[in-house]
Amino acid sequence: MRPQEVISRRAVLQAGTVALTAACLPSSAVAAVDATDEAGLRTIPGTEWSYHLIPFDEHGRERPWHGRLVSEQVQDRLKSRPFTDVFIFSHGWRGDVSDAVDQYDAWVGAMAGCTADLAAVKRERPDFSPLLIGVHWPSLPFGDEELRAYQAAAIGPARRRNDDERVDFFARRISDSRRAQGALRTILSAADQPPTEVLSRDVARAFFDLQTEAGLRANRTSAPGADCEPFDPTQLYAQIRSDRRGGGDGGFQGADDLNGFLQMLGYLSFWKMKDRARMFGETGAHQLLQSLQRLDAGRDVRFHLMGHSFGCIVVSACVAGPPGARTKPLPVASLSLVQGALSLWAYCSNVEQGIAA
Repeated sequence: MRPQEVISRRAVLQAGTVALTAACLPSSAVAAVDATDEAGLRTIPGTEWSYHLIPFDEHGRERPWHGRLVSEQVQDRLKSRPFTDVFIFSHGWRGDVSDAVDQYDAWVGAMAGCTADLAAVKRERPDFSPLLIGVHWPSLPFGDEELRAYQAAAIGPARRRNDDERVDFFARRISDSRRAQGALRTILSAADQPPTEVLSRDVARAFFDLQTEAGLRANRTSAPGADCEPFDPTQLYAQIRSDRRGGGDGGFQGADDLNGFLQMLGYLSFWKMKDRARMFGETGAHQLLQSLQRLDAGRDVRFHLMGHSFGCIVVSACVAGPPGARTKPLPVASLSLVQGALSLWAYCSNVEQGIAA
């Protein structure tokens, strides 16, 4: 599938409605996480295949699993066993730990079912022994369910006494700077009032301030991390109002009772998570790959990376590393980008020159 250059406002708004928070997860999904052992190793039911799940936080730092770092246990296995190939894979947008487990179980299960392909690999590489690693990065800021939970909690006579909590809810997901908190107070105050036909200048400015504080720059053809869809809060608000007058849902599935301002905050979260994918790839994922490759001296271990959606940004940045780094991009045997949600210009060394050419 050809990588997308631009994702429409409607697609972004609509996609945000299917995100789930941990509190809304079915018990079966929670059980799937609990079934992962203390080494972060999960075996696919009915098969002999397993993979390590390595969780990271929003800053690209590895989170301990049962008091230990899974990456250290992975390194121990790589040193002590004759693995020939290491596969590292990443999910995309709207994923918490349980979502990652569900996706990776399905991916590895599908891989285990490709018996003809595995037989071909064995003929080519008789000692083939894979080590599978799924990385998790928090890519679920809030979706329709979480916004609805927020909206329900905010309704009632006491809501004005909880302004700090309401601001903190969104600040922790977009930006917690003082300027961002001031912008959120303006937006949430307007959300308390009956909807107006047009967006006021003060609220529009607050959205622009929030976008700036989130580090999002509106330029479709900028360098990675700065290629946000142009954001016009006045136009977006008018689109939501128009859709509702026409009997639509403003781009949100079944969200006709959801405040338009909350929908617009959800729109900003999409681009925030896109930039987080790049940041995580350049930091935590890159450092993981680097640490594993150091153990490869003289062993001919091949490394394969695969990403889906925003995960394509993760694995691309994982290979490239942070901008201006002294180390060169890390060589890998293969890089698979599935349904890539990244700019058409993502692999240009100079975006402006690439467009001109």
